[in-house]
Amino acid sequence: MKKMRLLLIVPVITAFFISCQKEVDLQNDNNQGGTGGTGNNNKDIVGDYIFAGVDGDTKTTLSVSTPLGASKTITTAKYASTSNSGTIKITADKLIYTDVAYSINTTQHVQLFLGSVSLGDQDLPYQEDSPASSGEEAYVKNSNDSLTFSNAIFVADNPFQTNVPPSPMGTRISWKGDTLLLSIKQTFAGSISQQGTPADFTGSVVGVMKMKKK
Repeated sequence: MKKMRLLLIVPVITAFFISCQKEVDLQNDNNQGGTGGTGNNNKDIVGDYIFAGVDGDTKTTLSVSTPLGASKTITTAKYASTSNSGTIKITADKLIYTDVAYSINTTQHVQLFLGSVSLGDQDLPYQEDSPASSGEEAYVKNSNDSLTFSNAIFVADNPFQTNVPPSPMGTRISWKGDTLLLSIKQTFAGSISQQGTPADFTGSVVGVMKMKKK
C-alpha cells in the first residue's frame, strides 16, 4: 500500500533530506488559505467525497558555507493539482482514501545569494504525476474547526525518513459550498551533506486538500 502524497514539499531539496525536524501549526483563522472557504464548520464532515485536489505554497532556504563565504538558495513555488481522481470516506475517526491520484505542473522560482549579494535568479519547471494510492489515517476531532491526524498525511513519502517515528499533524476545517477543505501550515528545518559539505535548510508550506461531498 502506497502512502498518499498530498502536498509537494520543496521539490529542489526533497531528494536530499537526511535529518528533519517538523513543527505543525493550525491555521489562525476559519477563513484561511486563500481558498474562499467559510467558517461555517458546524456541518458534519462524516460522509463520502470525491477527491478535488490540493493547493500549495512552499518556500525553502538552503544555506552552505563556502571558501568564498556563506551562500544561500531560496526556492518558492505555488501549485494547484490537476487530473484529480479518487474517492475519500470520512468516518467518526478515520479518513479512508481510495485510488487518489493527481498531477502537478508548476514553476519554481530560485534565487541565489553569496552573503548579501544576489547572484541572480531563474524559474525552473517542476512536474509530478502522483500515482493512485489507497489507505487510511486515524484522526481525532478537536473541535468544529480542527482535526489532528496521527500521521502527517499531507507529507510526501521520503526514503531518508523511514526511521522517523510518525508525527501527529493538525489540520483546520472549512467549507466552500459542498467542498470540504482541510488546511495546514507546516515549518521544517534540518541539515544535509552535499559531497561532504554541510548545509542547513529551513522551509514552510501552506496547503489545502479539497474534497467534494457526494
